Amino acid sequence: MWRVLNHRSFLFDSDDAEPISTTVAYNLPPFIHCVCTYLCWRMDVVLRFHLVLYVCSGFHDHGFSDINISANKHDNVTLNCSLGIDVTPSEQKWNYNGQTIYSGYQVLWSRKSAVIQPPHYALVMNNVSISEEGTYQCCIGTRCVQYQLSVNVPPRSFYILSGEFNLTDGDYLPIKMNQTANVSCYVIGVRPKNKLKWYVNNIGNVTDMNYSAEDSVDPGTFNIHSSFQFQPPTVSGTLTCANEQLIPPFKRALKFVFLLMNR
Repeated sequence: MWRVLNHRSFLFDSDDAEPISTTVAYNLPPFIHCVCTYLCWRMDVVLRFHLVLYVCSGFHDHGFSDINISANKHDNVTLNCSLGIDVTPSEQKWNYNGQTIYSGYQVLWSRKSAVIQPPHYALVMNNVSISEEGTYQCCIGTRCVQYQLSVNVPPRSFYILSGEFNLTDGDYLPIKMNQTANVSCYVIGVRPKNKLKWYVNNIGNVTDMNYSAEDSVDPGTFNIHSSFQFQPPTVSGTLTCANEQLIPPFKRALKFVFLLMNR
């Protein structure tokens, strides 16, 4: 008995694409026909699965997929390098700022606390420091993924000055009626070098302020200073200086309460 099979391309289903069809004549027993149908279904599933893994992995042929990673100083950082399939070391290499640090079973990096972790050969760095900031690139053949690693450092000190008052969180500051107060916010030994923001009664509408940043005594960190002339808009309220960095625990704010005095 002869049968006719209309076979459509199974890798992509699209209403817009023109279907690819072939007509094949065959005379096979029912058992063989079932086996062929099953194998075609399995091939469809496997190809779709690996296609999804390839797209989601961040790899591109002859190009780079940039991934930004932020870490705190002394954190442990893991940079993955995987297509979701087994990779042999001979196929893979890691570069750091353009220099090869791992290739074909050989670790070429002097950093002792960094290891390559099977089965997918992720780069694991323990107790990361500022000196490890930069560009990391993992390549498997012609497919590469690229990480931009930045390392944040918490401030050594964070305080507000107003005249002879050194204010900490929750302090009270008396201000005479119809007078202004010069207030300054200091963040010492921090990274990155972000601007500070002032909030009056929890509203960030302070624009006329001075800002400066300079290198700290600790390499790679900064001392940040912001000041302005504060004239209270209400009888009492709060004034806040915020160092709004990207990740915890460095998104910090100092808030103090001001009180107007008659004299």
